[in-house]
Amino acid sequence: MSRSAASLLILCLFSLGSATCLPAQELSADKFLDRVSAHPVGDQAERDQCLRTYLALNAGPASEVERVLPSILEHVRSGNETRVRGYAVTFLLGIAIRPDGRSLLSSHSADIASLLLDADPQIQHVAIAITDFAMDGRNRAAFVPALAKAMQRVSPRQAASSSGPAHYDPANDDAANIAGLLLRFGSGDPANVAEVHAYLTRSDLTPGAKISALNGLDGMGDLPEAIVPDLLRFYADPNLHVRVQAIMAFANSGSKVSTTNFHNQAKKYVEQIAADENENPKLRQLAKDALAGRTGLNPNIDARFAATPPKP
Repeated sequence: MSRSAASLLILCLFSLGSATCLPAQELSADKFLDRVSAHPVGDQAERDQCLRTYLALNAGPASEVERVLPSILEHVRSGNETRVRGYAVTFLLGIAIRPDGRSLLSSHSADIASLLLDADPQIQHVAIAITDFAMDGRNRAAFVPALAKAMQRVSPRQAASSSGPAHYDPANDDAANIAGLLLRFGSGDPANVAEVHAYLTRSDLTPGAKISALNGLDGMGDLPEAIVPDLLRFYADPNLHVRVQAIMAFANSGSKVSTTNFHNQAKKYVEQIAADENENPKLRQLAKDALAGRTGLNPNIDARFAATPPKP
């Protein structure tokens, strides 16, 4: 499970409510969604019932999942009540993380891919995690065009902070995850690589968006050569926290077994930071530790002592 999908699953489960007051008997997913569609309440009992239904669906027999999937997909479609759509897409995530989730969802790839372009950012947010589990080499044709369109639409919205990391905005992680999926399964098409390049070189890219991109792409393996320079320029970013994450990306992309093309090309920039006496002392030490291959690096650095970054 990817970091983003694991975090999202936890958030989804907590949003459904506490399990301390669960009804004694759960409804099947289709009956639950039909009932909520007819009489939406949104109270704790409804959320608890959703959690019980989710857990039964996640651990139940594959035949039951196959039976209720058409109903779940019908309820998640645009035009249904917002809360019902939220329940339905959470059920889809519960199916996606099953050991047999990919095969169960394989014949519904087009329906899932359409959610990547949903106007509701929360639906899109969960759909990206579902895609992370559901997409493989056999169904990429259904997902890659939707990912490319989603890459065109993403917008880095968060406000930058000069004294600390920018405020978290899920849209930034969404953009990084879309980029990662698009490069993993669609990098053979130069047009897809160009979409990611266009995003990474936007003039309105915020510090948080850059941090998410570095965090999301550093461990992918060999990136397309056109993308590597887009990440390398972040070593000279005026925001200290972007430079910190760039060093962390260098450290995370190397291993004793093999190194990525990004890691190999980033080394000279990390060496420049480590040698620059005008740079933040803690950042210089972080760079030295990364170059030495040390693990457990601490990226928490006070931006009040930031200095002008070196030129690449």
